[in-house]
Amino acid sequence: QLESLPIFSTLDPAIRTEAARFLTDKVELISVDPGQTIFRQDDVATDYYVVRLGFVKITQNYGQGERVLNYIGPGNGFGEIGLLSEYQQTDAVDGPRRPGLRTATCAALDHVELIRIRGTVFRKLLNRFPEMMEPLSAKAEELLKRDKDAKARLQAIPAGEFLDQGLYLAQSLLVLDLERCTRCDECTKACADTHDGVTRL
Repeated sequence: QLESLPIFSTLDPAIRTEAARFLTDKVELISVDPGQTIFRQDDVATDYYVVRLGFVKITQNYGQGERVLNYIGPGNGFGEIGLLSEYQQTDAVDGPRRPGLRTATCAALDHVELIRIRGTVFRKLLNRFPEMMEPLSAKAEELLKRDKDAKARLQAIPAGEFLDQGLYLAQSLLVLDLERCTRCDECTKACADTHDGVTRL
């Protein structure tokens, strides 16, 4: 299972196996309850996570509320931006960004099981397998640019105080039965497609 981690996806098979062996006795499995926060925006970045079971909601502070950036499911990793910011600077964000801080809040949508890689181990991994750095940095840059573009689109909406308060002048209401929901994420994707890539769920 470690060999299939997303951070190893660009490595040659032999190197991937070696990297997985390096992590074998250095990772932890942790369980997170529905609604529990894994880390908050502006927290110090300490660990990298991979979703093993369940779904994680990623949000970012905006005005007096927050906006949903993404939902990620099994096999996807998160938390690399804060850790990689110690190594690189980027133009994908507006204004200064202090290195080593979380750029978003991540919380469990349902019962979640995570593979946790401590920051110290993550750094040793990058030092031992430097070929991982470029694809990880490219992904982080892409995510930061996506967030910046989404924020620019929101700011272009002439809603003034309503936007700052998180009141998006909605005209429809979608009701979800979470007891029957299979977490397929299609409703979120449809909402994002309707609203220029920014989900309002």
